[in-house]
Amino acid sequence: MQKEKLKKLDLLYATPKMIRKATENEDIKITAKCHVQNGILVICVFYRDDLLEGIKEPLYVIYIDKKEGKWVNLIAPKGQEKKWSTAKAMNLGKIGTYYNFYTWYWYKEKKKECAIESGARILQKYLNTEHKEWQAIEEWQDKARKSEIERKEIAEQRPWDQDMELIPEIPEAFKKWMTKEVVSEYFIFYHYQRGGAKEAYCSHCQKMVPIRDVPHHNRVSKCPVCGRRATYKADTRLNPIKTLYYHGEIIQKIKDGIVIRTFGERHYYKQNYGYENPVIDLNEDTRIMLMDDGRVKKYDYTLYKNKITRWCQEKGYVPEKVTYYTQRSIKLYRKNMTTLKKGKLKNSSVWMWEILPTSVTSYLAVEKCNPAIEKLAKIKMFNLAQDLMGVYNPYDYVNKKETELDKILKIDNARLKRLKAMNGRIKHLMWLQTEKLVNTTWPDQMIDDLANAGLKGLNDFGYLDPPINVVMIWNYMKKQSALSGDNLYQVNSTWRDYLAMAEQLKFNTKIKKIWKPKNLKAAHTEMVDLSMHGEMKKEAKALEKKWKKVNGFLPDLEKFNYSDKDYLVRAPKDILDIVREGRILTHCVHNCDFYYDRIQKHEAYIFFLRRAKAPDTPWYTLEVEASGNIRQKRTTGDNQEADLDEAIKFLKKWQQIFIKRMTAEEKELGIKADQARKEEYAKLREEGKKVWHGKLAGKLLADVLEADFLAADLEEDK
Repeated sequence: MQKEKLKKLDLLYATPKMIRKATENEDIKITAKCHVQNGILVICVFYRDDLLEGIKEPLYVIYIDKKEGKWVNLIAPKGQEKKWSTAKAMNLGKIGTYYNFYTWYWYKEKKKECAIESGARILQKYLNTEHKEWQAIEEWQDKARKSEIERKEIAEQRPWDQDMELIPEIPEAFKKWMTKEVVSEYFIFYHYQRGGAKEAYCSHCQKMVPIRDVPHHNRVSKCPVCGRRATYKADTRLNPIKTLYYHGEIIQKIKDGIVIRTFGERHYYKQNYGYENPVIDLNEDTRIMLMDDGRVKKYDYTLYKNKITRWCQEKGYVPEKVTYYTQRSIKLYRKNMTTLKKGKLKNSSVWMWEILPTSVTSYLAVEKCNPAIEKLAKIKMFNLAQDLMGVYNPYDYVNKKETELDKILKIDNARLKRLKAMNGRIKHLMWLQTEKLVNTTWPDQMIDDLANAGLKGLNDFGYLDPPINVVMIWNYMKKQSALSGDNLYQVNSTWRDYLAMAEQLKFNTKIKKIWKPKNLKAAHTEMVDLSMHGEMKKEAKALEKKWKKVNGFLPDLEKFNYSDKDYLVRAPKDILDIVREGRILTHCVHNCDFYYDRIQKHEAYIFFLRRAKAPDTPWYTLEVEASGNIRQKRTTGDNQEADLDEAIKFLKKWQQIFIKRMTAEEKELGIKADQARKEEYAKLREEGKKVWHGKLAGKLLADVLEADFLAADLEEDK
């Protein structure tokens, strides 16, 4: 509606009669007058309080054009700026406050708060309705608004439907491929019988196959015919079985482009259907159209405005130029590749991947922006290609202005061959780029070791004085790794910390035996001792005053010391030893009162587990009951690492020696300690106490302690 034309239409003003009625009848809050001019219904609305003040101008003017099916409101409060609104009449502030729908059903019994003073019949005739007054306006506006919304939705959907008409049918071969190859969760269904089943139905082969082993429900095996990994399922125990949701993509030609379609499928095996006829749930999730003119359209099968489920275009969709890996992997259908290779995808390497690291659309977008991706895939360097797809700014590692792969990767052809031989990733590329930059040649094994350790370049050795001999550093770190059992990354971190402490303590780090000690971890431990010795002594003194008996008991534990060629267990000499252990390994053994309380009660003791080749270097702290049971085993940060697994056999052997060296009195104490532990776990479980920090945060403390428990075999001693 043209507002300039509406302003020229005549307005109706309040009459003395209306003002008099407003004065006499307090119940009528809103009143109106209307007329038709130039085919437009003009409704002038007045507010009682305005009439009482002698204001004759309307508060609202509602313009309705029946032919166009539109309306507009002019809000004109006296002394304020006029505003236009397309709200329905019943949503205008003053009208909405006093208008009550139910008034029009029982208006004879109820007092009307809104009224049409004049022109009510004109309004009813113009709107062609049986309803009267405000209800007539409400009905017409509801219908007009609904029709307007429908027109807009049809206009919005029309180009979507035109695009969907271009989509070809799904090939039957694709459906079979999804069922057999994409849904890679296979089952071997057998019928239980005496002596064992001799044949079963393979969900991949889709036929009966011979059984060469003994089937058990939920046992994982392999199909003897197709060799696929499958799970045995008894046909009497289908209750039902549901696979995960797997995804596959197909690329199809359309007019002026291609469409990439993503499907998801899962299978249900139910008792009443039989294992030969699973319920196949195949759904198409997305359709992405790549047009020859460069346009990209993405459609999702989703709920449209909470009304119907249909294909809807995602507005403003742009394929990601950087790929961040998701948990779902997408397989690509390849049986139609011959035709597609001759068209839009003739220069793409999308077909080279067995499983794409991302969707086809994202891959094509990334490949287009970074030519290294295509070139790397075509020479089967998928690891590096995948890494470059996943970094936020790939141009930190490649030169997009170059055209030859070695120059794109900022190396030369000889280094490219070495990189390919390593099956290198981006971490290897960074070392080769550095090697070229400093104009030298390093051993491939060194590059592989340092890259796999997470060391990215010379900056990781910035704590060492130049010139940096990387080969020497590598050889030294390998020796220290073998000596300490730590990986190269941890060795590098230990070395950096050691030198930082040495400089703080004014050691001459220019001397070789200082900056490059024979046993780095032992030297690091000594440096920690020197750095914190004053604090540790002060802490130990305070604990000795609080727990006066502990230092007297600890020497008695030395009879349980034991070692072999790989490991040793040692008792602390005094509380200072325990403080030192806790400080270095950064756990709580030295500052929790209950450990000292248990020692004084002869309930549990502290022991140190060390590697035999580094006897003075803290490794694991043990809490051992008087019975020989090991309650806890903790290393740096109150954690347990995989390296402890190799020492479990030694610990079990030590527990037997512990038992043999116990006196009768100590064995009695062990029985009491065992009972105390069980009571403690029960109380912790009852109170629901949890771990509040570290890797185990959120887990029940009782569960964590029980999982850490290593029982001593008392029966064997008897």
